[in-house]
Amino acid sequence: MKDVPTYLPEKTIPPCNLEREDVRDAFISKSANSLADLPAGSIIGTASLQRKSQILNRYPSFSVLENFRGNVQTRLRNLDEGIVHATLLALAGLKKLSMTENVTSVLPIDDMLPAVAQGAIGIACRSHDEKMANYLATLNHEETRLAVSCKRAFLETLDGSCRTPIAGYACRDGDGNCLFRGLVASPDGTRVLETSRKGPYTYEDMILMGRDAAFTQCPSTPKTPRAGLPSPHKSSKASCSGCPSTGPAPAPAVLEAAHSSLDDRLARAFKTTFGRRGIDARIRGIPGGSFLQSIVSYYNPNKPF
Repeated sequence: MKDVPTYLPEKTIPPCNLEREDVRDAFISKSANSLADLPAGSIIGTASLQRKSQILNRYPSFSVLENFRGNVQTRLRNLDEGIVHATLLALAGLKKLSMTENVTSVLPIDDMLPAVAQGAIGIACRSHDEKMANYLATLNHEETRLAVSCKRAFLETLDGSCRTPIAGYACRDGDGNCLFRGLVASPDGTRVLETSRKGPYTYEDMILMGRDAAFTQCPSTPKTPRAGLPSPHKSSKASCSGCPSTGPAPAPAVLEAAHSSLDDRLARAFKTTFGRRGIDARIRGIPGGSFLQSIVSYYNPNKPF
């Protein structure tokens, strides 16, 4: 579910999640046992903006090679060839590939908050397909489904995606309550905002927890849920609304910086593809950096969004 868009096609629902794997990130290096053991000036290979921002926030002397892509074997080969000094990969993926022998160490949640819904597999179906819904109900792991819903509510309320520096984690604590932690950062890691919520482990309360945490991080976020966001069945406020948040005061500029970075990438890609002059000015400033909106804006500048 990590890279699944928060907006699903019309008449499509995600009623089922398999029991999630370990959500933590694996640290892989030939020269150190952890990020803290790497010397200043080390190069970390990762294409994930949320990993990059957290790394640079803790270790500003490091460099991050963003164009570090390919399958796991390709990334490990690049590590062996010395292109980077270390890389981070989802532990869940390495387990599925039976490649955990490559793991140097596993990063604690406190050191690297994972991507939203990392380690969880979801199954979608048509919204009115009762027969399929009944089949999927036998596969569903409800604790995972609720945790994923909480984190995706946080991500969607912030208008985030896998290309914005947003991380989130929800789990059941020792008392049976939901503990949610969320993070929003600037791409260069100079600004990182963190927040936490605690409340009942129920669908309604956990959706509201995710939304409330997002409002705290970016007060300019609309309070009215957008189309596609799961709606709880009751309208009362989450019981966790009074829980203290962690980190500095809310700063919408952090989220704006994340979107600005995405806008820059889209502008370069669009300009390269179509060879149009002045396209950068048209793309920049569009909320969320939507590529579709960029195309519509270019060919029909007068169309409102």
